[in-house]
Amino acid sequence: MLLNLKKNFFNYISLLVGILGIVSSYYFYVQSIKSKEPTYWVEDSVQVFKPDVFGKNQRFSLVDNESGKTLGESVYLQELAFWNRGKDPIVSSDILTPLTFEYPEHVFIVDVSLNAASRLSVVNPVFEVSDSQIHLNFNLLEENDGFKLMVVYAAKDKQEPVFSGIY
Repeated sequence: MLLNLKKNFFNYISLLVGILGIVSSYYFYVQSIKSKEPTYWVEDSVQVFKPDVFGKNQRFSLVDNESGKTLGESVYLQELAFWNRGKDPIVSSDILTPLTFEYPEHVFIVDVSLNAASRLSVVNPVFEVSDSQIHLNFNLLEENDGFKLMVVYAAKDKQEPVFSGIY
C-alpha cells in the first residue's frame, strides 16, 4: 500500500510540473513577441474664443499675423499625440505614406506647437502644416516613445481630425 501511494504521489508531481512547464512557456512566448504598434490619440477640443454672435458688441477680434486674416469664427485648442505602444522600435524609414492629421477643409489652422516629447533628442519630432493638414515625422520611436502637439484652429464648431498613414 505504501508503495502504491509513493507511485501516485510521483505521478501527480510529474503532471503538475508538466502543466506548469506548458503554462510558463506560453507566458514567456507571449512576453517575447515584438511588434510595432504606432498609436495616436486626439483630445477633445476646448473653446478659447467665441466672437460676438449678434455682432452688436464686437469690441475686438483675433487676427492671424502671418496671413492677416481676421478670425471671425470660434477658436479652439486641441492636443494630438502619437507614440509607439509596441516593443519593436519604429524608424522613420518604416513609414510608407506620410503620417497626417487632416481637419475638414473649412478649418483654419492658426498654430501648431510641440507640447511634449519623450527623449526629445532621440525622437526628434517634426511637423509641417499645409492648409488643414498636419504632416508628422520623427527619427526613432522605441517602446513608449512619442510626442504631443498642441493645435490652435478656427472653425464654427468643434472638429476632429482624421489620421492617415501606413507603416
